[in-house]
Amino acid sequence: MTALRLTDVVMDFPQVGGERLRVLDSVSLTVASGEFYSMVGPSGCGKTTLLDLVMGLAVPTSGSVEVEARRKAMVFQRPQLLPWRTVLGNALYGMECGGQLDGDAEPRALALLQRMGLSQHVHEHPHRLSEGMKQRVNLARALLTEPDLLLMDEPFAALDPATRRRLQDDLLELWHERGFTVIFVSHSLAEVAYLADSIAVLSDKPTRVCGVAKVGLPRPRAATPQAELALLQHAEDLTRRYFATSV
Repeated sequence: MTALRLTDVVMDFPQVGGERLRVLDSVSLTVASGEFYSMVGPSGCGKTTLLDLVMGLAVPTSGSVEVEARRKAMVFQRPQLLPWRTVLGNALYGMECGGQLDGDAEPRALALLQRMGLSQHVHEHPHRLSEGMKQRVNLARALLTEPDLLLMDEPFAALDPATRRRLQDDLLELWHERGFTVIFVSHSLAEVAYLADSIAVLSDKPTRVCGVAKVGLPRPRAATPQAELALLQHAEDLTRRYFATSV
């Protein structure tokens, strides 16, 4: 079953003087339901624009965007928490916006925050949290809406390696349990090799899909020295392919 299909998507932006800048040029890709799909490409090539199109925040100049998900959520690179709300209040905000607040909402939010190591911080405000904690709240806020499709725009880019790996593992565990589809944007080829089923390599503007790499490594990945070596080799192969298609 298909969760998302983009067909010949073109996206132009108006410029000063009446000219138009083509950011996306005939982009086509297909994402299967339940797949962990990643996109990598140069800075400014239009990865966030693609997520905006999928989320319904923008309309393509031409081409089609078909989304089969009943409910979508997006996790941004920066947490974007509301400073006047507590951790619990921020976690519930997505449900509140979607009209999903009911008698079971707060217990579910507390259970997820506890699972993500935030049970001692539910009544604190964002300024008292580390960046890793803030991003966990950001992820919890999205997951509490029970999305069928989760869009993630470089969500772990600003984190230290240990915190980054912990959040990657939290995400993978929840993805395995709930079976939602993920579209994950990253600049780290090692990260997408660790996380993804498929990786779309994008060119610079005007952006096209240079190719889609399938990650055939078994899960869980990097659980043994042999798996760690296989993961590193796959990331190196992906790096060579990325640089070959990005020049």
